[in-house]
Amino acid sequence: MISAAVIEALKEIVPAERILFQEPMKLHTTFRIGGPARRMAFPKDGSQMVLLIEAARGCGARPLVIGNGTNLLFPDEGVDRLVVNTRDMSC
Repeated sequence: MISAAVIEALKEIVPAERILFQEPMKLHTTFRIGGPARRMAFPKDGSQMVLLIEAARGCGARPLVIGNGTNLLFPDEGVDRLVVNTRDMSC
């Protein structure tokens, strides 16, 4: 489960508009299936991604990093993890 501490840590790293709550995974996979991710963050670059992952792990969360969502299947029940989406990252 993602704690309030993780959410606060995320807000220190990524702007609030780049953190989504209960985001349907079907919008982020090529197969268009999957329930909601409890939290999803969209880092803008590699350094922000590293900070996100370190903060999440430091709070006991297990982040799941995805890219374009190709060949990913998520359950209809959703994902109770922090999903870090790298699709829109710059180099």
